[in-house]
Amino acid sequence: MDDTEIVALYRDWCREADAQPSHTSLAVAWEAMTGLSQHNPERAWRLLVEVVAGLDEHETWALDSLGADNLENLLGDHGDRFIDRVEHLAHKDTGFRLALRSVWLPDGDVRDRVRKAVVEDNDAGVGGSRTSPPHPDGR
Repeated sequence: MDDTEIVALYRDWCREADAQPSHTSLAVAWEAMTGLSQHNPERAWRLLVEVVAGLDEHETWALDSLGADNLENLLGDHGDRFIDRVEHLAHKDTGFRLALRSVWLPDGDVRDRVRKAVVEDNDAGVGGSRTSPPHPDGR
């Protein structure tokens, strides 16, 4: 699976009402992204940024899924490596900032900086509710 396909399918996975791994092409993309987050974090970062760029900021359901999934995993495992980029992107990209609202991290510098990036630019907190408005199809 090439990067373009991973991005497109993982984006669609994030849009699912009950975004869970399963035996579909969307799940294969989820598995690919999860593996990259663990073993090739630079590539995962690049692809996650592309996924966010393809989501409308009104697709809060999908942004929450992305934030609570592989973005959270990437920052939990490699936050020190990416926090400067996270802060920069949060400052200029509303969709990315919205995804960050669903990232839950243990106490520490990375969590504090993520929280600050969201609060400063959006007057909202990180680590609050992971709930979103109803899914577009009513679920």
